[in-house]
Amino acid sequence: MPRIRDQKRREIREFFLQQAATTGQRTMKLTYQEIAKGSGVSLGTVVKGLKILEEDGFLTITRGPSRRIPNMYEVTIPEGEEHSLKASRMEADALRQEVERLRSSLRAVRELLQAYAEAEASAIVRTELPNGYVLVVRPQAAESALNARRELEQRFIRRLLDRRTIGAALRRVGESGSPDEVHALVRRVRLRLGRAQEMRETASPRVQRVLEFAERHLLTLEHAADPARAAQAAQAALESLELEA
Repeated sequence: MPRIRDQKRREIREFFLQQAATTGQRTMKLTYQEIAKGSGVSLGTVVKGLKILEEDGFLTITRGPSRRIPNMYEVTIPEGEEHSLKASRMEADALRQEVERLRSSLRAVRELLQAYAEAEASAIVRTELPNGYVLVVRPQAAESALNARRELEQRFIRRLLDRRTIGAALRRVGESGSPDEVHALVRRVRLRLGRAQEMRETASPRVQRVLEFAERHLLTLEHAADPARAAQAAQAALESLELEA
């Protein structure tokens, strides 16, 4: 039997469960590349993982007549996991709605970035001051774009550091170290980050620190040797960020 890490096998398995939850169908036609991209593992690991999941009875694979035609996969939902699949469908619906909200927010970010660039270009006076400060004088009309940008950044910060979701998820991981809790938390953070990294070059120092916190303490939880301890460290870092607010 091919050997791969249990975590990689779980990630491939979870990908198929998510596909079933999202589409409401247990049978799906997918390429190796789509599985690799969706599960976040390499192509070589996908090939090995599919063989293991087929031998485990989780997947029934009908192979295409040629490499150009994707295989057909039928997912076998283990007894007792039907309720989990229904819950996953509800979560998938909620995630789709969140993705749509993020896309809308991204359009707003792009518009504000353009307005921010125009406001920066409108500076009448720009003078370097001691201790790293810069004096900028610009027309009053340009301030509306900057205020809108500040408000957007504040919403982004509050959303990413929300104690009811991110904070609570960190506490659960810190108590249990459960891989499922870790994966759920990281997925939620990735969705909330969206493409916010594009803001980095023009973001305020506060937003940059929040992005660094997410990348250093949250997105790395999946690869932590001791997720519970890493989550506890992330909680401490989160509290420090909140004190800065």
